[in-house]
Amino acid sequence: MPMDALILYLPPTLRLAHQQYEQLAIANPDLRIEMTTDGEIAPTLP
Repeated sequence: MPMDALILYLPPTLRLAHQQYEQLAIANPDLRIEMTTDGEIAPTLP
């Protein structure tokens, strides 16, 4: 695993509101994540 890798463990029951997801994305611009239509946070490829 590269030294700059990030592992983020989230409880399966955690659901963010759209506004909370936006705040997370804005606060972490280097994370490549998206919110699915089911409200799950998913990594995206560069």
